[in-house]
Amino acid sequence: MMKSTRRTRSYPEAAALVACAVSFSLFCANVLLGWSARAMGWDASWRLERVPEFLLLFASAVAFAVASLTAEHSDKARSAREPPSG
Repeated sequence: MMKSTRRTRSYPEAAALVACAVSFSLFCANVLLGWSARAMGWDASWRLERVPEFLLLFASAVAFAVASLTAEHSDKARSAREPPSG
């Protein structure tokens, strides 16, 4: 029988991925809506300025790095528990 290689995500990994997705989505929405507002001549006073926009993108990058490091750590711990195959 074939052994499943699918694994479940740990809570910190899932939380970091959600934080990454939310902050990146907010960044993209801000950029796209700002571009649309400028193209359509709408009032864009609600749009984030450069520094908060950068901080959103930075938060997305940090959350993604945390998620990948957490996944790598759990993979190393799992491979240390399993006997070598072959």
